[in-house]
Amino acid sequence: MVTRRALAFLVLGFVPLLLAYALPSIEPAALIYTASLLALIALDWLLVPSRRAYTVLRAHNPVFSIGQRNRVTVSVESTSQQALDIEIIDALPEDVFEPPRPALRFPVPSRGRASLSYDVVPSRRGEFEFGPLYARLSGVLGLARRTVALRLPGVIKVYPNVKSVARLDLLTRRHRIREAGLRPVRRLGLGAEFESLRDYSTDDEFRRIDWKATARRGKPVSREFQVERNQTILIMLDRGRMMTTEWSRLSRLDHAVNAALLLSFVAMKHGDRVGLVSFSEQVDRFVAPKQGAAIVPAMTRGLYDLQPNFSEPDYDAAFHFVASHHRQRSLVVLFSDIVSAEVSDRLVAHSAQMAGRHLVLLVLLQDAALHTVAGQSVLSATHAREKGAALHLVAERRRAIADLSRRGVLALDVMPDACAVNVVNRYLELKARQRI
Repeated sequence: MVTRRALAFLVLGFVPLLLAYALPSIEPAALIYTASLLALIALDWLLVPSRRAYTVLRAHNPVFSIGQRNRVTVSVESTSQQALDIEIIDALPEDVFEPPRPALRFPVPSRGRASLSYDVVPSRRGEFEFGPLYARLSGVLGLARRTVALRLPGVIKVYPNVKSVARLDLLTRRHRIREAGLRPVRRLGLGAEFESLRDYSTDDEFRRIDWKATARRGKPVSREFQVERNQTILIMLDRGRMMTTEWSRLSRLDHAVNAALLLSFVAMKHGDRVGLVSFSEQVDRFVAPKQGAAIVPAMTRGLYDLQPNFSEPDYDAAFHFVASHHRQRSLVVLFSDIVSAEVSDRLVAHSAQMAGRHLVLLVLLQDAALHTVAGQSVLSATHAREKGAALHLVAERRRAIADLSRRGVLALDVMPDACAVNVVNRYLELKARQRI
């Protein structure tokens, strides 16, 4: 394959060939130029290092986080005596990563090694494979180049946002959870027992300072309390058609999955058990409640490949499954939405019935487009019809939430991208008030 430089020289050689029709005396020179150029291109092609002269490796974390920047590094090790000018085109799974096909160009020293990294942002969870990696090298003269397709094995599991969990873990260890948007737990009532002393942090309430210990150590010291543990959190995920709509490039189910994973981590830190039920037209996944360090890995495996579909959720089957397989009183956190009176009435009835045994928190993920239409100005008859329909759905939603509250069901109505922090804060609030 010839390069742009070679094409430019070839085009330049055609000029004297064309002029040779008018000036036959320059024809021999034009032919010599063209023949010499073709010979140089052929020589340069032969001088392009062979496939055996270099090794290409692709390195990346086997687990990526959805919606986050994840690093991929491509390394080239040369055994050639000449420096390499190599271009790498990596084939990523289509419609999953951004950018879809990055091109990397970098020099590799003689008998040396060089590498270059790029970031990708996955937009879907699940397991995916890299395609072939294309290595393109130019000859010494820059007139010819050779492209080789390399089959490098590479499997990626795109998980929920595990990076947010890692960040929260770090902030928790440093007693700086406010930086993650979480409120410190206010331990109220009889369930809070003194456990230990530790250095004061800015998240601590003023009344938690132990003044005697502060005087002894010469620096602020806080009292650490032990809240009641061994409670059970059961997460229910609706992955039906209402969870397919997107917000901030992620589906509503993606936002719910991220929130479920973050909630699992925080519950683990508070000594509680966590389980999972997912459903659409039927219950398709069940993770029995677990405790301790096993929670986050079990929940990650259970959540990472869940995808929304366009089926109607079967609340009857989902609630019946929970009633028959999980009788211990728990905090049941259901991620769903309400879009019609029929769905609203069924969801309210089942949630209210479950509230007789469990504490039910219904997390409703708002449809931003619906609220935008409901608040738009009326400029035409079409706008009027759209706004009327949107206002009707918003009113249905408010009625359903009020009905839930009257029947003992907690409801959290949030935008999808604010879901995780709000759910965890509500859990911490319920924990502090000993509702669970």
